[in-house]
Amino acid sequence: MVIPVLVFVGITSIPIGLACIAASTKTMYWKHRYVKSRSDAQLRNPKKVRDTRTCKPEATADGSPIVPCGLVALSLFNDTYSFTRGDETLTVSKQGISWRSEREHIFGKRVYPRNFQNVTLIGGGKLDPSKPLSKQEDLMVWMRAAALPAFRKLYGRIEADELITVTMRNNYNTYSFGGKKTLVLSTAGVLGGKNSFIGFSSTRNSNSSFLRREIECLFF
Repeated sequence: MVIPVLVFVGITSIPIGLACIAASTKTMYWKHRYVKSRSDAQLRNPKKVRDTRTCKPEATADGSPIVPCGLVALSLFNDTYSFTRGDETLTVSKQGISWRSEREHIFGKRVYPRNFQNVTLIGGGKLDPSKPLSKQEDLMVWMRAAALPAFRKLYGRIEADELITVTMRNNYNTYSFGGKKTLVLSTAGVLGGKNSFIGFSSTRNSNSSFLRREIECLFF
């Protein structure tokens, strides 16, 4: 399938402060086989780079292990966004978008990409082979499995205090499974960007539990 590569320019206004950029994908189901197609031992330990037993069908290339292996890594999100304020290009910071536990314990400081996106089946984004996985925060964010088919992944942070222009390069193929993509910008405070989903879902679950108990009291 031919994926159209588009450049979309839009104007958006955000309040003064730090803006979090999230790529939101809907109707992408993280099915069991897909989520399990990875090797956590390989991600963490340079002595385990050949541990690709759980990564099929993306385990090896010409007999050599793919690092990181598996379908999750292969499908790395690769849309790109750039931001300008007038004639000034804003820098998108990728530092700190992952969890500290991921950088320090899950992705190894001495594990480097090998044979990644260098096989017949090309998935999504590429990795810098000169950087260890512990420095590739886009990969860390993407490989954190989502609980629901509609999810957000943090793309980066920018400093902005007025109107900005957004340019998007549409590379990631969601058309084959009827998915949708959305670019979300939100201001960040001390605790990070706004995420109302957790609050809404917690309230909904609490209300459902309360209603169920009331019904049980009435009828039983």
